[in-house]
Amino acid sequence: MKKQYLIYSLSIIFGIWISTLLHELGHAVAIWLFGGKVNYILPNLTFGVTGFTGSFSIWQETIIYAAGVIVNFIFGFIMLNTGKKTNYEGFFDVIGYCSIVLGYINLMPFFGDGALLAELWGFYPIMIIALILAMIGGILVVKDAQDKKYGGR
Repeated sequence: MKKQYLIYSLSIIFGIWISTLLHELGHAVAIWLFGGKVNYILPNLTFGVTGFTGSFSIWQETIIYAAGVIVNFIFGFIMLNTGKKTNYEGFFDVIGYCSIVLGYINLMPFFGDGALLAELWGFYPIMIIALILAMIGGILVVKDAQDKKYGGR
């Protein structure tokens, strides 16, 4: 039993770190695609920062700020589906859920990417988008849990 707790603990730590790194790389790719310069990427367990310079339109800034969250959702669902095809389902599930939760947290308009998006578009539109995505994500997570419980894969 102790080995299982160790594996889950390590998968949470690894899941948060790799999700943060991929999140910041999502921002970096969007910046590069729009001709900006990435000065640095600093991922750690509690937050990440991508420093950049460039001149962007409001739509380009929106894509840049949203790119990290989009990467979190894509990576999370890939991990959840990867776990179904391996003997390490629990490990991949934990990483997938860490990534998805990190994406939702970053989308909230109180801090991070959500706050930057709220500066561009206003608080309430971003909050409504975040809540809609949270509901969709919640439905998908519940469906995934039901599939695992009742064998509906």
